[in-house]
Amino acid sequence: MNESLLKFDREKDVSIVGFGVTRIVDGPELDAIRDELVRFVIAAEPPKVLLDLDGVELISSAAIALLRDLYRAIQSRQGTLGLCSVRQEIADVLRFTKIDSLFEIFPDRQAAVVIAQ
Repeated sequence: MNESLLKFDREKDVSIVGFGVTRIVDGPELDAIRDELVRFVIAAEPPKVLLDLDGVELISSAAIALLRDLYRAIQSRQGTLGLCSVRQEIADVLRFTKIDSLFEIFPDRQAAVVIAQ
């Protein structure tokens, strides 16, 4: 996988994933992102995962389905999934699809890490 698609980090006991792309849309990149995220979520210990969408301008319906699948995978481990730095346009799509009710959305990474403690 192209190393720049995802950036992994950890703060306290929160595993953080950033994106090296501005568009998360269908195609080979989304397939690579999905594969890597699923492996990461399954291995995260404790299962507290934050997806940092800083810089992401567009997500496709397939990417929204991926968020739902990640949520289910983390829930099966009694974990939590949060999003941060979500652009208003993406937040509107998440709200419209009602997927926003699955996870907490934070204004930025620092707020998410503090609240997750």
